[in-house]
Amino acid sequence: TPAPEGTTQAVLVDIVDLGMQPDKFNEGEVVHQVRLSFQTEEKTEEGKPFIVSTFGYKASLNSKSNFYKAIATILGRKLNSDDFDKEGDVDLDALLIGKNVNLTIVHNKKGENTYANIEAISPLIKSQKTVLKPEGYTRMQDREAVAVEGGDEEASVATFSG
Repeated sequence: TPAPEGTTQAVLVDIVDLGMQPDKFNEGEVVHQVRLSFQTEEKTEEGKPFIVSTFGYKASLNSKSNFYKAIATILGRKLNSDDFDKEGDVDLDALLIGKNVNLTIVHNKKGENTYANIEAISPLIKSQKTVLKPEGYTRMQDREAVAVEGGDEEASVATFSG
């Protein structure tokens, strides 16, 4: 059962490095992508939070990129020089994991299946006082590697160069 449609509070639980993926805008090209995964305040029939994830973002910290805009929304501010280390890298895990946001979730049907997709990420409003914490979630980088079509896949820590 997919997460219910509508706007719900959620906590960022994972930043998954998808590695190099086909570029949907430039045939034959590949781009580095990442996916953001959230737990919602809504629960499954088993009482566990629903997990919803973004589609792959191009892993770019360019201020015009969709990934950068998502980061700024989650943080409630733009990245600044204090976020970068001496090598020009930013530890997105430390900055973002555990942050709360509101997600607008829509359902999309594909064949017989219904998928819960994130339509929008927005900051909490001032009256939202409850802070969700990750609940029983194991990050992709901490799971044992599993065989997937085309070989083994392992996620890595999300540290990006600016």
